[in-house]
Amino acid sequence: MPENASEYTIADDYDPDGDMSADADGEIPWPRSGDQLFGPDEDWYNNAFINSALDSWDLYASGYLQAAQMLIKAIVNTRESPDAVVYPIALLYRHYLELRLKTIITEGQELLGQRVELPMHHNLDVLWKTGREIMEEVYSKDPKEPVKALEECMVQFCNLDRRSYAFRYPADKLGNRYLKELKLLNVRQLGEVMDRISSFLESVSTGIAAYLDDVRSLRAEYLKKTSR
Repeated sequence: MPENASEYTIADDYDPDGDMSADADGEIPWPRSGDQLFGPDEDWYNNAFINSALDSWDLYASGYLQAAQMLIKAIVNTRESPDAVVYPIALLYRHYLELRLKTIITEGQELLGQRVELPMHHNLDVLWKTGREIMEEVYSKDPKEPVKALEECMVQFCNLDRRSYAFRYPADKLGNRYLKELKLLNVRQLGEVMDRISSFLESVSTGIAAYLDDVRSLRAEYLKKTSR
C-alpha cells in the first residue's frame, strides 16, 4: 500500500495523451511481484464488501448506475474529452438497464404469482417488453405517460445496442463496425436523460420489492398459523 493511501489516486499515473507519468520516485509504475488485485488493505474505507448479505441483482444494478453517473460527473466538471470514455459510460448505463429490468421481471413475476424465470439473455428489447408488461399489471391504475416516454428511450437504446456489443467492441466478428450511423453523442445529455430513466425505474423496482416483502410476510405468517 502507498505510504499515504489517502493521497493515492489511480488517475495520478494516467496521461490522457497516452503516456504514463512517473511516480514520486521518478519511476514509471510497472507491475511488481506480489501485487494483489483482489483483497483488503489497511485503508479500510477503500475496502468493498463482497458476498455480503446485501449482494443482489438490485445491488449490482445500483453499482453500474452509480459508476456511470460518477464518470459523467467527472467528464462534465473537468471538460476532459469524452471521445474514449463515452463507450464505458454507455455500456455501464446499458448494463444497468439490463440488470434493473431483470430485477423488475423476476420480483414482479413472484409478486403476481407467476412462474419466476430469470431471463438468461442480453436482448434489451425482449427484456423491456416483459418488464413493461409487469409494470403495467402491477401499476395498472397509475398514469401511462412515463412508461410511454421510457419506451421511446428504450427503442433508441435497442436500435444502437440491442444485444450488448456495440459499446464493448468497435466491430463484430465479421469486421462490420457498430454505431456506424452515430456521429456525435453528448455525454451530459445522456446522463441527464438516464437520470430521469433511472429515477423512474428505481421507483418501480422499489415499489415492487416493497409489495413483495408484504406478500412474503403474509405468506410466512399464514404458513406459521397453518402448521400449528
